[in-house]
Amino acid sequence: MKEARLDSIDLLSEPLLISAPTSATLSIVLSSKAGQIDGTLVNEQSRPLPGLQTVLIPDQSRNRIDLYKTAVTDQNGHFTIRGITPGEYKIFAWEAMEPFAYFDSDFVRQSEQRGKPVSISEASKVTAEVKVIPAAQ
Repeated sequence: MKEARLDSIDLLSEPLLISAPTSATLSIVLSSKAGQIDGTLVNEQSRPLPGLQTVLIPDQSRNRIDLYKTAVTDQNGHFTIRGITPGEYKIFAWEAMEPFAYFDSDFVRQSEQRGKPVSISEASKVTAEVKVIPAAQ
């Protein structure tokens, strides 16, 4: 979804609450030009890490869980994330993490500087090498 508006209200950044009949116009713009990331997850020695989850998190609009994407690395530490809405993101990969902890803003904030920044434009294919965030000692 590229855009969703109810008259002048941007529904991608504000919640929609309709409590009475309305004559406002709802417009939704879809795009088939989503972005993609192909990457490799590595440890501190730049060795590939298989079987770990990578998480793509938007820099802005973190309340939009539809923008969060995940992928698990293959035996060579490679991952692919498709269907990405254009925008600014960070890729995170924790060595140890509770399921879905990446939706907890406090958890992510602790690792914010370790995320790999990526910029996705329409129909782009980005390549990234991501360093794993080690488990707390």
